[in-house]
Amino acid sequence: ANFSRIIPNTIRRILKGDSPIIWKGSEVSTREFLYIEDAADAYIALLNNIEHTQGNAYNIGSGEKTTILELVSKIIANIDPTIQITYKEKSFPEISHQYLDSSKIKRDTNWAPKISLDVGLQKTIKEYKNIFKESQK
Repeated sequence: ANFSRIIPNTIRRILKGDSPIIWKGSEVSTREFLYIEDAADAYIALLNNIEHTQGNAYNIGSGEKTTILELVSKIIANIDPTIQITYKEKSFPEISHQYLDSSKIKRDTNWAPKISLDVGLQKTIKEYKNIFKESQK
């Protein structure tokens, strides 16, 4: 499963009236997600502090861990609480827990994410609903 696309894939499926899919066993895997505005702000912070940041590598993360089941459940609750999750078998291994330590960028630039997962999901869902509405015309 490519969890980097789980948010857009889940939103699109629900907007079409389809069940979102979770691979069996993956529902307890943890990830962190960063809203795009926070990512852009992090890059700007790195540029604004280039004298300290040049030549260094930085992790940029939200610090807000969530399970795949919690994530998909939040998306469902924001779009259509009557939709049920479909669980599918998988035949490949995956990383169970994946998140970053962003303390270095915070230390070197004072950058910190501002948008929570809940707010980021609401904003993202709103944009996808607008796109979906336009595509139905």
